[in-house]
Amino acid sequence: MTDAEPVNRAQQVCALVHADMSFAERRVLELSILPVYTMHDEYLFLRVLQTFETTFTLLAMHLRGAVAALTVSDVSRAVYFISNSTTALREAAPMFSMLATMQIESFRTFRQFTEGASAIQSRSYKLVESLCRHPDTERVDSPAYDSVPEVRDRVLAGQECTLDDAYTGASRSGDIAGSELARLAEVMANFSAALLRWRTTHYRLAVRMLGGASGTGYTEGTPYLAASRTIPVFTTVESVGNVAPDNPIVV
Repeated sequence: MTDAEPVNRAQQVCALVHADMSFAERRVLELSILPVYTMHDEYLFLRVLQTFETTFTLLAMHLRGAVAALTVSDVSRAVYFISNSTTALREAAPMFSMLATMQIESFRTFRQFTEGASAIQSRSYKLVESLCRHPDTERVDSPAYDSVPEVRDRVLAGQECTLDDAYTGASRSGDIAGSELARLAEVMANFSAALLRWRTTHYRLAVRMLGGASGTGYTEGTPYLAASRTIPVFTTVESVGNVAPDNPIVV
């Protein structure tokens, strides 16, 4: 990279990456960005959402690994997976600041053409939520889970052990030292705090972009996010510290 201007350097990076891509990779890149309008900000919006979706897919894999580890009383491995989940969530958080560079009017223009589509349909987010603990009945019967019927059916059928369940089982087994249980509770609390901060930042950005307008996907907008952002992540441990964003929205 030889140019001193950030925009020019970014263009150089893009050119180098594009030149190194195979035809198949370029095709995937093209087909994974299908905007509904002509405003460039929508490309940013879609890519950030895809990044968050990828992050939550990774979190779901890590949380399943933690649950599996606890079923054989391997606390060290469970701590590893949960700590990595917290790190991944914190590393993805600055994407909110990037998303906040969208022009509000641009966002409100192209979102008119996304009617019926919403982040509420995120399968990965609901997987993470339901892997942490069993969602409350009113949550399962809400639009949040109606929008992801596959995950809702899995929750209702009790198909997966949650981290809450695994922690309770480990606590009662008598096979794990108190110090190990304390460490496990600590990393779970850290993850809980990180997820609550993520929700709070999401809510703040939505307020900025939507104001009092209704949300996409037939949701009621910011009131929906306000109601769901404080839902406890776990019932067995509490988050640590406050839930103010680690990365306040900066433009």
